[in-house]
Amino acid sequence: MSRRYELTLIVNPQAPDGAVDDLVARFDRLVSEAGGRSVDVNRLGARKLAYEIGRQNRGDYTFIRFEAPPEALPEFDRAFKLDESVLRHMVVMDESPVEEEPEEEDEEADEAGGDEAEDGVEADAGGAGANEEAA
Repeated sequence: MSRRYELTLIVNPQAPDGAVDDLVARFDRLVSEAGGRSVDVNRLGARKLAYEIGRQNRGDYTFIRFEAPPEALPEFDRAFKLDESVLRHMVVMDESPVEEEPEEEDEEADEAGGDEAEDGVEADAGGAGANEEAA
């Protein structure tokens, strides 16, 4: 069973060009191999840190929303700890409401319900005509 998570990555801004893109691509591959999928990647770019981390006062921020089985999280953690360009990372469960798409069956039921109402109107009209003839 997959759950939804959000990953916050703070990467050293002095890392070589494309380091963040490579890191995101590698993470996406790890998620896919674990049976999950990346949902959204939001790059904020270089920002001032609230406090100095490893003599750095700036960091390149990236947020990634993804779905993965909980058993895969330790592997993600290990991969980020091994990468020297990652200053900090944090994975939290995403508890935002899931936007569900309407099912096609509901639309078909609505269409069928409309047909029944038309049939009912026709039956009433026929019944009223029969009563008028009898009177």
